[in-house]
Amino acid sequence: MIVSEQSTILTHYLTLWGKTILWLPLITLPYFLKDSLVELVKRKLESIIFFLDNFHWSLVVCFITLTITSLIALFAYNAIPKTSDEVSLLFQAKIFASGHWAAPLPPLTEMFQLETTIVYNHRWFSMYQPGHSLMLAAGCLFGLPWLVGPLLSTGSIFFTYRIAQSFYDETNARLSTILLISSPFFLLSGSTYTVHNTSLFALSFFTWMVIKYYKNNNPLLLLCAGIGLGLAFITRAYTALAYCLPIIAYGIYLSLKKELTSYVWFWIGLGFLPFFLFQLWNNFYLTGDALIFPYQLFLVKDYNSIGFGKMVGGILYGSQGHTFAKAFINFFYNLSVLSFHTFGWPLVSLLPFLIILFRKLSKTDAFVVSIIFSQIIAYFFYWYNGVGFWGPRFYTEILPLLVILSIQGIRLVRLKGIPFFNYPVYPAWIMVFILILGAVLLYIPLEINFIKNSLWGCKPIPALNTKPALVLVRNLPQDVPFAKTINMFIFPAAFNKNDPQLQGDVIYGKYLPNTPIEKIRVLFPFRSLYRLRYVNNTNTLEEITP
Repeated sequence: MIVSEQSTILTHYLTLWGKTILWLPLITLPYFLKDSLVELVKRKLESIIFFLDNFHWSLVVCFITLTITSLIALFAYNAIPKTSDEVSLLFQAKIFASGHWAAPLPPLTEMFQLETTIVYNHRWFSMYQPGHSLMLAAGCLFGLPWLVGPLLSTGSIFFTYRIAQSFYDETNARLSTILLISSPFFLLSGSTYTVHNTSLFALSFFTWMVIKYYKNNNPLLLLCAGIGLGLAFITRAYTALAYCLPIIAYGIYLSLKKELTSYVWFWIGLGFLPFFLFQLWNNFYLTGDALIFPYQLFLVKDYNSIGFGKMVGGILYGSQGHTFAKAFINFFYNLSVLSFHTFGWPLVSLLPFLIILFRKLSKTDAFVVSIIFSQIIAYFFYWYNGVGFWGPRFYTEILPLLVILSIQGIRLVRLKGIPFFNYPVYPAWIMVFILILGAVLLYIPLEINFIKNSLWGCKPIPALNTKPALVLVRNLPQDVPFAKTINMFIFPAAFNKNDPQLQGDVIYGKYLPNTPIEKIRVLFPFRSLYRLRYVNNTNTLEEITP
């Protein structure tokens, strides 16, 4: 009997959600306890959270974040990229680390080309913007590219702490960092090679600098804000625009009211301009046109376009093109996944945020909500849903703001007749603490185990004693169970072992059924040929003899 990938994933999530839902009734536990015991628990939790001063609290939070994400990167992801997107980003990082901006074309280009890389104008490069690959390149120079994601996540949680302090108060800031550290979405995304780690870092830094300027009126803070926005722009330009649009709109509003001087825009522009010009130069060097991004060369012209149309995007939900119907499906799909992965609280992860929406918003609330909605609406116009195995990745950059508002929502809960809800901040302590335990003890371990054991094509590739060698990766026939998923991961996993110049002792390419082996031997006369096949849940190597 052939079991589909969809049914396997569905079974996993039904089991996961079923186990974690059983944890939810525990939030009513204080109702059955004596008031004196409840008060004691409240004081203990407060003393633990406020035991350290602000500086040492931020150090501890950053250390915990770096430790957890590093462990996940090493032991759940095996310190390697898992998707073709991540492999492509690391491929470009290796090019940068070698002192080049693009790799030379390999012989038999189709045999080595990863789907998310571009071959154009006698150059070979990633389809993605350079920002995140430059970060990964620094990791490559130290031999630790897997550590870049955890380091960026650590920076992001520090910025989140400072943002929450500025927007609300110390209580919100400390609870927000605790909640973010326990978020499956944040931890599982922050441990990867994904591009969103850099854009989250950059936009969080940008937001913090803008807030600090508002309080301190120091123009150097605006320069730093421009640098953060610039880094986000050369990483994910569309996301950067969507995120900062409400901030820019509010700035223009203040300028029209004469409450904001023109030098504010000058300092932000001064920090942003070098990155903008750098992106134009990157486009020109790789594509021959400063206004054409490399990703626009991917497959067909409108594949990565924004908007609606029959030729926009790839095939999704059985048909090509992007329509309003697909946009709504993507929207609700993202929200459903967000509601599960954000805090590991099935069905209720978004409830604290919704509490904020169904009350009169303060200016701060409205400002934060506008940024969140701006990014959500922006991706309504993009054809792909962006859902990964760690969550809705197109919403990664707004996750800290979502957490901050969720804490405010929890703190607003008041239920008459239930003793423990009568305390000013006690609901936040008890609810967050109990729900975090559920995420940490149940949801996250189960999700990590699923990720570690379900990416079938990422099994270890056997070492070769015969060198130099060329290994040809052969896809599974489509009638084999899980063939689609295995084929999606197996070549990127092997391709990741290549250096961009294909000068390594062992290099990996695709098996091309229409290309004679004799032709390959002529092109690579000094390499032994091997075939990599996926058999019985294991990658196996066999030599191709003459």
